[in-house]
Amino acid sequence: MIRHEFPRFLRFCLVGVANTGVHMLIVLALAELLHWPPDWANVLAFVCANLFSYAVNSRWTFASMQGDRTRYLRFLAVSLTGLAISWASVRLAMFLHLHYLIGVAGSVVLVAVSGYVLNRLFVFRH
Repeated sequence: MIRHEFPRFLRFCLVGVANTGVHMLIVLALAELLHWPPDWANVLAFVCANLFSYAVNSRWTFASMQGDRTRYLRFLAVSLTGLAISWASVRLAMFLHLHYLIGVAGSVVLVAVSGYVLNRLFVFRH
């Protein structure tokens, strides 16, 4: 079972890396070039990157899964769960007087694994 899922998990991780790039490019373009407030640039970047991630994951990672509004809302819920895990990881690191990047690094693993499992079982289930 795990061997069967590993290639799909790798595709999911590659989409995550690309998604991070999309997010960062949009933040930088809005904040640095168009002089938007960074927090609002980040919000719009999250929305755009989330739509990108959904489109690519539904067509490539979980191929042959047709997307619809209900499925996207489940995907968004999983994404927001990942955001909450990431936020909590950073807060925990700070609470423990560790550098916040330790929390970020820890959250990368937690969000990748939990995001894959939740997407596979809840969003893109057969």
